[in-house]
Amino acid sequence: MIVCSKRVYLNVITQLYPAELLLNANYYIPDSNSGTKTFVNNSVGTNDFGQVVRHNKTQDVDEAMGPYHIRKNDVLDINPYIIRVVVGASEDEYVDPVESYTKHINQPDTMWTVYNFLFRDQLDGNGMQFMVFEDHKTLWKYGNLICQYLAGIFGVDITFVDKACVDICEGQVQYVGNKQNALGNIKFISDYDAIMNFSQAVSQSGRFGTDANIRGHLQGMEFNELMYLYNLLYPEAPLPPGNYTEEHIRQILIGRAMDSTKGQDYGLNPNDKEALSNLMIHNWNSVLEEFGSYSDTEEQFDEYPGDDSGLF
Repeated sequence: MIVCSKRVYLNVITQLYPAELLLNANYYIPDSNSGTKTFVNNSVGTNDFGQVVRHNKTQDVDEAMGPYHIRKNDVLDINPYIIRVVVGASEDEYVDPVESYTKHINQPDTMWTVYNFLFRDQLDGNGMQFMVFEDHKTLWKYGNLICQYLAGIFGVDITFVDKACVDICEGQVQYVGNKQNALGNIKFISDYDAIMNFSQAVSQSGRFGTDANIRGHLQGMEFNELMYLYNLLYPEAPLPPGNYTEEHIRQILIGRAMDSTKGQDYGLNPNDKEALSNLMIHNWNSVLEEFGSYSDTEEQFDEYPGDDSGLF
């Protein structure tokens, strides 16, 4: 993957590659709203506690660009964390934007969003990937952090072109992806996403006293997917292979999930982990703490040299 600012793309990249190659590459814009330096008309804002929240994590494909392969998603945009400090935090309320941002990008749901944004779908065109930042000044200061994260967590090899062209840009030109680490991370966030999606369906069914949400969630799954989900949720009670149909496994999952909701207070947040303690066999709170810790984050992606196993 090539990471660069829009300024360097226009002035350098366009001189290095032929037009046909650039027109058929895949483009990712992670800070499309950064030019306004405001939360107005943005999917990013703050809640009553001053915390940065994102209202829309879906991938945005720019259809106005016609046949070109361009995607936008603000999940990697550090500007909201910088703005929160600039626009009014007192000295007593100061929170290091880098620390807050690092915790954000290492949350499992954020990691899953980044993976979906950049790596999950098959590449279009000629397969080349360009991540182009609108805000070059922010990229020159924090691009090293982002490149380390992508190389360490997702195993992608990166060429940071701005570092080769701009003296004040922090970081290095090449980042070698840790492919072995990426395999484990992608499996983890995929499993986490599967369990959290199921738990949301369970909580909604519990609120209304019906299994409709759970049944609807499971209906599109095939046998192997259902069995995998069951083993994630209930590893202590494996099902003997060859004895169950898809519908059998659905009924078992629905029955066990509905049993876990009895007597629970669903006036709370539907994502409440404690309300689903019987369902969630793994201690996912500890997982969140692991990936949310700044010190653990440095351990996760500060070292990125790895084998070249060709994950991407």
